[in-house]
Amino acid sequence: MKSVELFSYPNSPEIANQKASQKLFTLINKVLKKDHPVLLLLSGGTWIPALDESSLSGLELNPNLNKLTITTLDERVDNKAENNNFNKLLSSKNINTLIRLGAQVINTVPKNDENYFSFGDRINKSLKNYLFNHPQATLIATAGVGGENNVPGHIAGIEPIEDVKEFTKKFLDPQKVYCGYSAKKLIPESRATATFSLLDRVDHFILLILNPEQKRKSLDLILSDDKVDLNIAPCVYFHNHSNTTIFTDISK
Repeated sequence: MKSVELFSYPNSPEIANQKASQKLFTLINKVLKKDHPVLLLLSGGTWIPALDESSLSGLELNPNLNKLTITTLDERVDNKAENNNFNKLLSSKNINTLIRLGAQVINTVPKNDENYFSFGDRINKSLKNYLFNHPQATLIATAGVGGENNVPGHIAGIEPIEDVKEFTKKFLDPQKVYCGYSAKKLIPESRATATFSLLDRVDHFILLILNPEQKRKSLDLILSDDKVDLNIAPCVYFHNHSNTTIFTDISK
């Protein structure tokens, strides 16, 4: 497949973590050196510990760090530090270093009086404002996929929904780049996520897919030419997305 670049490190999750993190920071550094603004959409889960598995690869020395904006690809609508993805990202030494050196953030910690709908609406407006003010921005996103121990095939906060109309209304609304909703399969159920309208604007995806027992099926769905509907397995979105790089400990 031309659109997906795969790096497999069988039974070596530590190496996959390191290589994925190194790829991420090297790519950001390369784009910022061209004096382009970068919107970095970071996922939670597997990616949280991976962020500190490599050095910043010289990114910390880039004079254009103030043109880097960091936010989350998806969020749990919970302001407890242990549950909120943005707070978890702040546990990363590398991410904290970038912020300390001038990187901007779009904070996705919910306010006390927000529910999933009002929270999603606020982040949607913040991201739309960013995209309006930075039309030439390069969007870089990290992502994982759901496995057998979770919700197979889900990406970001986008869960499979058998009802095509419901799936379309939630995640394929062209007017929304981020939405809040009550999940039926994901836990916790109060969620907010980038929609496909935002994913379509991402220039580079870096996927980290670890745990052969749990994630092999999802990886196979991404790589296979067999037709699977997006609402049944959202991860098939990456099958034809250009500039997608996958790091995995699953043998291929």
